[in-house]
Amino acid sequence: MSLYDIIFNIDFWQNVYLVSKWIFIVLSAFLTGGIILLLYKISSFRQKLDVGPAYKEYAKKPEPVESKPPVAAIASSKWQDIISKSESESEKEWKFAVIEADSLVDLVLKRSGYLGETMMERLKTVLPENLPSLNQLWEAHKIRNQIAHNPEFTLTKKEAIRVLKIYKQVLQELKVL
Repeated sequence: MSLYDIIFNIDFWQNVYLVSKWIFIVLSAFLTGGIILLLYKISSFRQKLDVGPAYKEYAKKPEPVESKPPVAAIASSKWQDIISKSESESEKEWKFAVIEADSLVDLVLKRSGYLGETMMERLKTVLPENLPSLNQLWEAHKIRNQIAHNPEFTLTKKEAIRVLKIYKQVLQELKVL
């Protein structure tokens, strides 16, 4: 028999098919058994690794308290930076001073316990009895939003000083300046 006869012989290819079919069946059974064995081993390992009690113990421990410096110390320091920016002759510095002043008031409101995700939400929770200059603060915050969201917004030095006086008054009413 020649190589040509073997290659084009149908009986040869039927035997190859039959042998390879049985090889793949045995191999599939072996691999399926291996997967089942691994899953069994993993499940016993997970039972030994019971993290429930450890998590309950962890949850009992109080979280470490952050040591935050007093708000008055932060406010005093930041307010001096804001004042120095407002004394500049650059509109960019004035805008930055207003944004920093707004951020400082927001920090004080957060630390004072007013709730909300944003300063606007916190301002909605402030009672006018607790902050007499609340309406002026809303006005100053709106100007801050104009600065932050409108690049074409023009801020004069006179307006910047007026807005910063509002923020200073608010910080004084909150007893941090």
